[in-house]
Amino acid sequence: MVARRTRHRNAREPSLHQLRLFLVLVEELHFGRAAARMFISQPALSQQMRALEQRLDISLLERRSGTLTLTPAGHALAEQAKEVLRAMAQLLQVSHTHAGTVRGRLRIGSLGAEAAMPHARTVLDRLHNRHPHLEVEVLNLNFVEQFDALADGTVDAAFLRAPLPSSFQSIQLATEPRVICLPADDPLAHETQLTLAQIADRAVVNMPPEVPRQW
Repeated sequence: MVARRTRHRNAREPSLHQLRLFLVLVEELHFGRAAARMFISQPALSQQMRALEQRLDISLLERRSGTLTLTPAGHALAEQAKEVLRAMAQLLQVSHTHAGTVRGRLRIGSLGAEAAMPHARTVLDRLHNRHPHLEVEVLNLNFVEQFDALADGTVDAAFLRAPLPSSFQSIQLATEPRVICLPADDPLAHETQLTLAQIADRAVVNMPPEVPRQW
């Protein structure tokens, strides 16, 4: 007798990004709060969770009267998802430890002209000196795509500006003062220091609606 593990024909492997989003949602049990933590829009998070359920061909979440709960399958998946992410972190650690000469291509994202700033140029120059066989490609990112590009692997690392999602590992490279540009005839234009309350009634250039409101 030959035993064979059966699998539903519609089931597909979930992405690590989907598992990370799911675990944050498990902690928050609220789409709005989970989306804010991961710096994505609430509709995007809902779409990813529906895609995860479709890939696994199971129901993970129950939404009733504004309350979000986990199904039994959701509870089981949460434990397994933690193990998968821990195993992937260990795998990457082992591979980094045993890696020899670094070759290949590294894709680095840049929010606007961040890669041209002195601190970013220092990092890129040092990277080239340490790993001359590594091909580095810098990709320009906008406010809408910057976090998604990191999460889905479009870029391997990025020069961005805080605030960042809590799931990202980051290193602060520089600090800058925050300034405001005002018309020359504005009563506040000659002040050397302003508070947010003083400019609360001024019109500002807003971010696109897809950008998390923390920005």
